[in-house]
Amino acid sequence: MLALLQLIVVAWLPGAAAFRLPLLDRDRRAGLDAEERVFWAVVTSVALSLSLVVAMAAAHRYSFRRLVLADLLVAAALAVAARFDLRLGVTAKRPGLTAAIPLALALVGASRFTPPSEYMN
Repeated sequence: MLALLQLIVVAWLPGAAAFRLPLLDRDRRAGLDAEERVFWAVVTSVALSLSLVVAMAAAHRYSFRRLVLADLLVAAALAVAARFDLRLGVTAKRPGLTAAIPLALALVGASRFTPPSEYMN
């Protein structure tokens, strides 16, 4: 359960907060399909997390716990900067049946390749 929460924090939360900022035509971003909004939140979060990893590694201070904490701090700072106005509004589309395909692929991959540590020698 803790690993799932850490995955959400590292791979989705900062990007979702940045994607929902009330800057640069948020209504246009809200008009995107739900699947596309999740995609851009994940891409943004991964880019941010990788940047944090490189910065921490350059300072010889990297640990996964510190990465999770840094991602939480970035998401909190973005939420405070937006005055907690991160709702997309009523124009945001709900996920449709097309969301089931990537979800099914993720579940099959998770059931097939979990835990990944057993493959490392």
